[in-house]
Amino acid sequence: MPAHARAHLTEPDLTPARIAHAHSISVRALYRLRTRAGLSPEQWIIEQRLDGARSTLLSPAGRSRTVASVARAWGFTDPGHFTLRFRAAYGVTPRRLRAAPPGPAA
Repeated sequence: MPAHARAHLTEPDLTPARIAHAHSISVRALYRLRTRAGLSPEQWIIEQRLDGARSTLLSPAGRSRTVASVARAWGFTDPGHFTLRFRAAYGVTPRRLRAAPPGPAA
């Protein structure tokens, strides 16, 4: 699953059903596989998107983009939802993360 899902992470319509279909397995089988790995398919997708968005926000090119455009580029259709998820994952809003001076922990 990871290779296919990673290739389509930025598409807002990436769903467990779409991933399962691409691998010719049932959605239930996909959930069984992902649960054994410790995350549901949705959780894995969100985690990967947040990680990508964080990297983009911290990159020199990403620093000139709006938070909303970075969120959209990583498959989030609602910037407010993105900000809530980002803060829950990293303990800081996307805007605050980007405003912080670069350092080894960033």
